[in-house]
Amino acid sequence: MGEDDRKYAFPEAFLVRRHVSGDKEIVGIRYRWNTGETQIAWCDETQPDPDEFEEDAIRPPG
Repeated sequence: MGEDDRKYAFPEAFLVRRHVSGDKEIVGIRYRWNTGETQIAWCDETQPDPDEFEEDAIRPPG
């Protein structure tokens, strides 16, 4: 499957950086395509160091 097979994507997780104060800063969102591939959309042009953020799963309501 290639890019031509991609029809839709669902958000899977927020990529967040936790500050010492306890506040969370969203640095990106991980999406899963209908093809099973995952892709990250970063909030800034520069990708943060993987040690600086963690994933918060997006759960459907209910």
